[in-house]
Amino acid sequence: MPAIAPRPNTAKPTPNPRDLLHKNRATDPRLRKASRFVSKTHFPGNGGINAAGYQLWITPFAQDYLESIPDAFAKDRVIDRIAQLASLPRSLDTDSNKAAIEVYRAPVEDYMVHYGINSGRLTVFDISLNRSLEEKADHREEPRLYHVTKNESGWTTRTATPTEAVKTAHAAVNGMQNNLKKAVWLMAEHLEYHHGETLSAFTLYHNPTRGGPADFWESTRDKLGLRTDVTRLFVDILGDTQRRGKPVHWLAHSQGGIIFSQAVRDYVEKGLYRGRQLLPEERRLDKLKVIYDGAAVHVATTDALMKKAGIESKHWTDPADPVYQIAGGNALRPFRPITAIKSLATLPRVKGGAPESSPHTLAHKGPQVRKQLDAHGAKNPNLVKAGINWFWVRFYDF
Repeated sequence: MPAIAPRPNTAKPTPNPRDLLHKNRATDPRLRKASRFVSKTHFPGNGGINAAGYQLWITPFAQDYLESIPDAFAKDRVIDRIAQLASLPRSLDTDSNKAAIEVYRAPVEDYMVHYGINSGRLTVFDISLNRSLEEKADHREEPRLYHVTKNESGWTTRTATPTEAVKTAHAAVNGMQNNLKKAVWLMAEHLEYHHGETLSAFTLYHNPTRGGPADFWESTRDKLGLRTDVTRLFVDILGDTQRRGKPVHWLAHSQGGIIFSQAVRDYVEKGLYRGRQLLPEERRLDKLKVIYDGAAVHVATTDALMKKAGIESKHWTDPADPVYQIAGGNALRPFRPITAIKSLATLPRVKGGAPESSPHTLAHKGPQVRKQLDAHGAKNPNLVKAGINWFWVRFYDF
């Protein structure tokens, strides 16, 4: 496997797996910084905090969405449902995440309450539209730039505003099956890992989702040179950013790596920019830098293209990320059978697991953190998946 660029030694103690669900930095960012859920209507005798049943906690991410629900009646119904979870967290209408330990979602009106249970503590970490309404909303999203700022709740869509140009020092392009809500927090998680938690703003080029099969076909078309609308628009964004004259550090994740690379190819090799043909001397993009993080691109091919464009680039990934190894072709050219087998074994975690159980979704934070997450961040109910789970946890480093 091509060498992964080293990071400064900022290692922290290995996380206690019992704490992973609620507060560890290695987990899904939506799970962090939870506080007790307060409702004086439902729990008037204890300052609004329930004294019986499961302790109710809520994260700033979920609280932010709760406060943004426009209909007052629907908002009250969601609050009612959260309060009820203290005594009945696993009712017949709740849906258990089959790939994650003690993670559930409960329907209420047009919404879903997402929560995890650990040691007598129930933590609401997200609230969303139900699947049908969310899919309809996702299909209305279009590729475009967003200026995203960090607020007291972290990174949420309430602070993502459309913009016409990249005006920040950091920017990102997301991968497959990311609606705007997910793209905001996930790209922020990757950027904070690479550039530090002091990051307060970035620009997101949102690659909207149309569902797994459609997103896969979109990626395939770009790889075959049949340009998609999302990549065609990004060519002009790269050109505009270069012409502004200020350095921008890009991060390209998953399918975002394909979009970034193919847009650079069109700009540098074909000279395409805003409907006109660029002169050879105009085709540099040396104001840009990029980190390919878990990207579906071939390292050697991509690095040659970035060098031609004048872009400083590096690659960062979990060694067993199947998107990087298989979709990107890095375990196939040259063929490394053990690496290919290891990465294929993690596909169930990538396709159906919780974000922290996947070697692809979140930023790779080193082998020790990965082994902890593998051991405590996923469950696999059938014998085949259980066998993969057992194999993977024990032989991660082979």
